[in-house]
Amino acid sequence: MTDTTPREFDLADILSITTGRLLSHRHMDGVYEILNYLTGDNLYTHQLPRAALACRGPLLEQHPRLADVCPPEHIAVDEIKTWLAGAENTYGRALPVTPIAGWERREPLAELAQMVGDKPVIVVAQDDDLTPDPALVRMLAARVKAHLGRRTRKVSFADIHAASDADGGWPELNGLNDGQRELLFDDVQTEIG
Repeated sequence: MTDTTPREFDLADILSITTGRLLSHRHMDGVYEILNYLTGDNLYTHQLPRAALACRGPLLEQHPRLADVCPPEHIAVDEIKTWLAGAENTYGRALPVTPIAGWERREPLAELAQMVGDKPVIVVAQDDDLTPDPALVRMLAARVKAHLGRRTRKVSFADIHAASDADGGWPELNGLNDGQRELLFDDVQTEIG
């Protein structure tokens, strides 16, 4: 169930949603925060337009005085702060906001695939893909130690590559991209000390 406790948000964050113009003092951080709160979701970038569209009406129902509040179409960037300060003097710097009802939560990658159709979607890595397996780290650290003997200097990536080459290559490294390999080698260095 969605929490319906009102929370104060900067007028600039609210107007970023109701006007479709980025007015938040915290830029996109403000947009993410208010939309995540309103929807009760943890939105990905490609979900922001759908969330903003779903939240605009409910925000204006909560604050109908804001319906016609929008900066002039061709206002200069350096004049936005002055315009916003005037709006804050009129309507308040912050206003209470209540989460919306009926937000349709969608799995982000499935939604992206639906949005792009038959164009390829390449998932680079998700957070859980980036954490090297501790057992693998310990095993590779032991192999590197065996290769290096009793050296006292810090182990480098070159040392790890040399140990792998001396063993004829480590099949455990096959299929890892450069970022995953670098994280794994960082952990091996830490394990060795």
